[in-house]
Amino acid sequence: MTPPLTSFLLRSHGGPVLPGRGTPIEWRPDHVLLDDTDGTVAALEFESTGAKRVACELVLFAPQREASGPDDVEDVRFLQSFASAAGAHFARPGAGTAAAIHRRRFAMPGRVLASSVPGSAAAGALGMLALPAAAIDCAAAMAGEPLLLARPGVVGVELTGV
Repeated sequence: MTPPLTSFLLRSHGGPVLPGRGTPIEWRPDHVLLDDTDGTVAALEFESTGAKRVACELVLFAPQREASGPDDVEDVRFLQSFASAAGAHFARPGAGTAAAIHRRRFAMPGRVLASSVPGSAAAGALGMLALPAAAIDCAAAMAGEPLLLARPGVVGVELTGV
């Protein structure tokens, strides 16, 4: 019998054995999604690790609001220059919500997403596993470190037929 998609993705992005519910597991995301709220914190933390390029398949910084003050402008400029230097993607402010940009342009079935952006769980409708991660966790994932998470409980839905 083939394992459920969630079990398959967690095993393929973590250890070979899937532990019981609530047991901590290590996992490595393929995609990291950040908006302007957590993006600056994650970028600064990433720089403090000494890493130069992101280790994930895709890292997307998508500021959700137009810069309205001098500090906001500097944050957006910093994120844009950081993304360019570190090999991440940057979406200009006003292009839409971070979750919507990721779903429209970058989401892929079979990938695992780490994000604290509201709405990022909707990537599950495209066959991705979207797991919650704080800015510090995202910075660690960008540097290539595995994340630790209690194995989530999953409600299964089985679709049959056409």
